[in-house]
Amino acid sequence: MSTLLDRFTEPPREFSPVPLWWWSGDTVTAERLRRQLERLAAGGVFNVVVMNVAPTSPLYGKDADDPPFMSQAWWALFEGVCRDASELGVRLWFYDQIGFSGANFQGQVVQRHPEHAGRWLERVDAACGCPAGGAPIATLDGTLYYAVERGFDYYSARACERLFDMVHGRFEARVGEHFGSVIAGSFQDELPNLPTWGPDFAARFEAAAGYDPIPHLAALGEDRGAAGERFRGDYHRLRGAFAEASFFKPLHEWHERHGLLCGVDQQYGAREGRPLDATYIYGDYLRTHRWFSVPGSDHHGDAKIHSSLAHHYDRPRVWIEAFHTSGWGGTLEETFDWLLPWLGAGANLYNPHATYYSTRSGWWEWAPPATDWRQPYWRHYEHFARAVARLCALLTWGRHSCDVAVLYPAATARAALRLNGVGEAGERADRIYMDLVGRMKWFGVRPGVLNRLALDFDVLDDDTVAGATVDAGELRTRDESYSVVVLPGCEALEAETARRLVEFVDAGGTLVAVGPVPAHAELRARLDSGAAQRVADPESLGDALGGLAAEVRAPVPTLLRRDGDAAVLFGPAVYPRATEIDISGADPDDWHAWVEDVSYRIDPAGNARSMELEISGVSGAPELWEPFSGARRRVEYEPVADGVRVRVPF
Repeated sequence: MSTLLDRFTEPPREFSPVPLWWWSGDTVTAERLRRQLERLAAGGVFNVVVMNVAPTSPLYGKDADDPPFMSQAWWALFEGVCRDASELGVRLWFYDQIGFSGANFQGQVVQRHPEHAGRWLERVDAACGCPAGGAPIATLDGTLYYAVERGFDYYSARACERLFDMVHGRFEARVGEHFGSVIAGSFQDELPNLPTWGPDFAARFEAAAGYDPIPHLAALGEDRGAAGERFRGDYHRLRGAFAEASFFKPLHEWHERHGLLCGVDQQYGAREGRPLDATYIYGDYLRTHRWFSVPGSDHHGDAKIHSSLAHHYDRPRVWIEAFHTSGWGGTLEETFDWLLPWLGAGANLYNPHATYYSTRSGWWEWAPPATDWRQPYWRHYEHFARAVARLCALLTWGRHSCDVAVLYPAATARAALRLNGVGEAGERADRIYMDLVGRMKWFGVRPGVLNRLALDFDVLDDDTVAGATVDAGELRTRDESYSVVVLPGCEALEAETARRLVEFVDAGGTLVAVGPVPAHAELRARLDSGAAQRVADPESLGDALGGLAAEVRAPVPTLLRRDGDAAVLFGPAVYPRATEIDISGADPDDWHAWVEDVSYRIDPAGNARSMELEISGVSGAPELWEPFSGARRRVEYEPVADGVRVRVPF
């Protein structure tokens, strides 16, 4: 408890907000950077991510950054900021410019080494012949399959090695002495799609899967029944595995060698954890992205899928980049209200978007607001930053604990996903999964069934299930144990996943299939016998879980962390938030609805004035710890059979 109390009383600086610091909009000078860093530190901000929006030329309507990214003048500025940060007790992160960027490092690699271009699978009527620039692969049933060169080959270890040398190698050469101290890590944003083919894709596929993929290529454009499902499942799984081996794992290992973290926010569809989109973009999203030491997203994404990766793969921090393009009018009270559901879903590294080197007399910015000295609330920001640091420090302590796990329907998505569409089973699994876990998008929050049941949960990937043990009716992973596993439309399952789930049911665990049941014979037998349950739709899940003796019984979703017999419970007064957001009639399902005229108002009338909670597995007198004031006080409680009942005043 002393360590926990220390975190609350004087949170370490690593838990302060970590804003993006855009070196854009005006000529960058060492003197102005120093002044800005001093102002940030005075406001309780001890971490920054150095960003360039137009690193080499005009981009997105912005003037080219001056000096250009990685020019000698730029390096001189960055090295000077490292020295300034060391003096001020501030930590820096660098942006790798591999995803969202105008630096085009991948293009530079391909220009020097054309063999590292990505390959993309296309098809045409064989009678038309192979289009110019295409490389024929095979002709099947009158259809010619061919590859075209585009983008970058993330399946090539040599290509990725050259890419990392061009980016990370340069940082190592210039400022490597600051790694793991002044420089805390790097950030990656919106990595492009993985290719759909490669120069040696067929040979590597056959070596891994045991059969030649070329005779099965038609299944990427047509149904082809069970054989097509099997091939598509292998195809997308191996897209992810090849990129994991060449790009994602080596990137992680480089950071580990240098004592650095690596944060991430990826593309629309993947950042929300949508099974079909994530599969189309990255092949096997959870396999590839488990290698980021700070998984996460921006406020268009989802925290649960990324905090679950953190729980399963020993990643203590979870990234939330927010709240860009929300406009200039947000107050600290509103920002805190917007942040709370992300903290409650397991995000614990707050990355404000953003602070700006320049706003050019108030008219230039990149995705407003600026959350810095330009705001009238800046004189109060230190109190806000300390409250955020307290919460982030507390919510990385111990281990996460919950009862319910949702299997990510990756196998079903892969089996159904063609390159030109998707089968019904995949669409259904995608829809059921999203209905269960909900949507966290800032301007279009949609609580899921589990949120409305006030049940915390984790999302399981197949490797975590396969590596788990089963004991006393629980599925036990690295640090977590679950008494309930929910299958969202999982008609297809990995073989090892299915075997472990059969063991789980046989040991007395609660397995609930929502919608269609898996094709796996042994699991079907358990469902038919009643040993496992099936409900027709997500809204019926509450009936199946009515007898669950949950670790936390509360009227809102909560987050519980434990260490031995001590526990921290995060509980908000309102869920999902007190703010009402309007986007002027735009479709909230439109990925770019945020470009509309956003307005919002905070209405605290719905906040609870007090709340009764029950927490199992604890004893003794609980305390209420208030993040803004730092005050600690006893609250009313009474022992119950398996823990305590607490009355929390707000």
